[in-house]
Amino acid sequence: MPGLVLACPHNPAAYRPADRWPDIHAALAGRTPQPNAFATETPEAVAEHHARVERAFDALRERAAAYAPDAVVVVTDDGGAVFGEAQAPQLTLYTGREITGSPLYAPIGEDPAEEQAAILCEQELAQHLLVELVDRELDMTYSQFQNPQAPAARAAEGARTVIAPALRILPPETPVVPLFVNTRRAPAPSGRRCYELGRAIADALRDDARRVALLAAGGLSGDPFGYRAGHIDVTMDRWCLEQLRRGRGERLAPLFDLDSDTLRGSTAEYRQWIVAAAAAEASGAKAEVLDYVPAHHATVGLGFAAWSR
Repeated sequence: MPGLVLACPHNPAAYRPADRWPDIHAALAGRTPQPNAFATETPEAVAEHHARVERAFDALRERAAAYAPDAVVVVTDDGGAVFGEAQAPQLTLYTGREITGSPLYAPIGEDPAEEQAAILCEQELAQHLLVELVDRELDMTYSQFQNPQAPAARAAEGARTVIAPALRILPPETPVVPLFVNTRRAPAPSGRRCYELGRAIADALRDDARRVALLAAGGLSGDPFGYRAGHIDVTMDRWCLEQLRRGRGERLAPLFDLDSDTLRGSTAEYRQWIVAAAAAEASGAKAEVLDYVPAHHATVGLGFAAWSR
């Protein structure tokens, strides 16, 4: 089972300087902003939020360095860099030799082609997980290639949901196994299915000699591009984080039994956190919530947590 489990956002604001946050807000919520919440965030508030995000990433990076993993399973969602309109798989392991992309964000005028990164993938571990998870009756798919039909700008940005958090947190040259959970297209996996996946990952790694960590990237609540863009459900986020802190991640499993607009957008990415909680709780670990920043400029609640045995 993973000896270390981490969770963080992949929202673009978390990876860009504070002076770009207003541009990111305009890109994510410009069509339907929530003006009252947005107006309360002065430049000073944005700077404070950015500083908290930096400290949280520092804490995650310190834990990753101390554990020194041989490989990291990165559980995230795909924004079109790996899968195109021809297919929308629910649970997919990326089994290619490397995965490429950029932490830069094209919608705010940055050119991802100027800062490209390629991260080596642990293909042997990916294949092991694929066989073991299918054997546990999870209908996994796999892909050896990134989406060749992606628009030029999107292709240059690449698998940002893997690249950005991996570059920010993991020790240099740490190989990864990207695992994509569908959060973009309905229907998507239930919370219970995601909890089963996390438990199955822990079981598949139980006797593995490698030092494997798991990094979940996504969430928390928010509705970028949606009609409630800019709104953050702080009450729900704090309740969910409290369940993880108490080792009760299974309580999040029914989260998506209700089909509601409020559970789409970034909120749908709670699925990645459910996978992480299940994998960690298999060994009795409870989450240490490092910080929670309800940043309206980012249009999502930015959460950071760590579980360790």
